[in-house]
Amino acid sequence: MNSKFPKISIVTPSYDQVEFLENAILSVVSQDYENIEYIVIDGGSEDGSQDVIKRYANRIKYWCSESDNGQYDAIDKGFQKSTGEIMAWLNSDDMYYAWTFKTVACIMARFPEVEWLTTLMPGYWDRYGFCLGLRSTTGYTGYSKAAFLDGCYLTGMSPGRNLGWIQQESTFWRRSLWQRSGARLCDRDIAFAGDFELWSRFYKYGELVGVEVPLAGFRIRDQQRGSCEQYRIEAKQILLDMRREWEWIHKSKERYVKRKKLQRTMPFLFRCFRSDNENYRGRKIVRKNPGSTDADWDLVEYEFN
Repeated sequence: MNSKFPKISIVTPSYDQVEFLENAILSVVSQDYENIEYIVIDGGSEDGSQDVIKRYANRIKYWCSESDNGQYDAIDKGFQKSTGEIMAWLNSDDMYYAWTFKTVACIMARFPEVEWLTTLMPGYWDRYGFCLGLRSTTGYTGYSKAAFLDGCYLTGMSPGRNLGWIQQESTFWRRSLWQRSGARLCDRDIAFAGDFELWSRFYKYGELVGVEVPLAGFRIRDQQRGSCEQYRIEAKQILLDMRREWEWIHKSKERYVKRKKLQRTMPFLFRCFRSDNENYRGRKIVRKNPGSTDADWDLVEYEFN
């Protein structure tokens, strides 16, 4: 089966992460999927990380340990070495699930129109690698360009309509999309929100598709880049710039307040009379006939809010 499916290129950037690095590497090289091109870019660690990488060197296509200009420079360096049709990066403190690559490859092979894909069920690990479960899908039901522009994937940008975020470690895309979007991670001076900036460019060319399967887990620990205030500051500016470029009219706070008041005071009328433009339209991958010999993936369109 693996020989028929596309090559997946994974880049792991790392610097002084020996505490977590081996688990990240194992989550890649132990997959039941042979067509993997794995690249590890270490920033010149002196904490034993190189010894960890060398233990798995026969499963790694390319690795180096040398100084660089930070995380995003390291990721770009890795992608420049890559050749796979499908691309993603995994930070050195995060991990994939055992079925991730097989799932992504099956979907991408089945649906050539899907240009980038992420999970609707993001997972989480604690500092020691114990799974903390999956985020509830309640209120986190889809992805769309309109919702992205409305700020629904960034806390504080949309009044009360936060739908979570696009989990970076669970997001995969085609090389053709990467090339059309500039073939680089950051096209400006961004230190923390490089993933959010990349999503803003991807959305210019195609809609993000969700899948009802967990694909990766984010390790919760102290001093994380993605959870810091600087990340939110950068992401907000990226979003504001994108709105100006698209001449996007954000839904007014006044309308939102009226909607919530109607929902609270007259829920029956709210359900009956709310208009379709209150909803977003998204696409997701679901598994049809899961217990049957003709089980297969299906791409469906649906509304969410």
